[in-house]
Amino acid sequence: MFTGDAQLSQIAKDILCDAIYIDFDFPFICADISDEILITLGNNDDEILSILSSNWLFPDDQFDQNRPLLKYSGGQKALLSTMLMILMLRSADLFNINIVLVNIIESLSSSTINSLRDFIIKYTSNRNINFYILEKNKKLHEFKI
Repeated sequence: MFTGDAQLSQIAKDILCDAIYIDFDFPFICADISDEILITLGNNDDEILSILSSNWLFPDDQFDQNRPLLKYSGGQKALLSTMLMILMLRSADLFNINIVLVNIIESLSSSTINSLRDFIIKYTSNRNINFYILEKNKKLHEFKI
């Protein structure tokens, strides 16, 4: 844990100033995944769509790239936004990044969190990407991978 009761420590401030945020309250800017990839990467990346589909963690509810994002459950949106960000960073060949998950982990079951951890390990190895959890009470924790 990086925070005290009164204020964020300097380490936490440094992390928060130089990070990519995935916020559960605002996980997407587009209506569907294909547009989300297009606006972020400038092209439609079929590999990303294929990886998302093959790693989808909700067997009772199929992944569909054309499905409106509003039709996914809260946990599905949290997972999808995190998986998508990881794959886009990989596609853009970025290294040495801090990612702050805001209200993401709280919306996932423990088994889904473990599956997300496995996904992160698989797609971020050797990239020096650090994950942190920012809680509603403003406490910052490292998300142990």
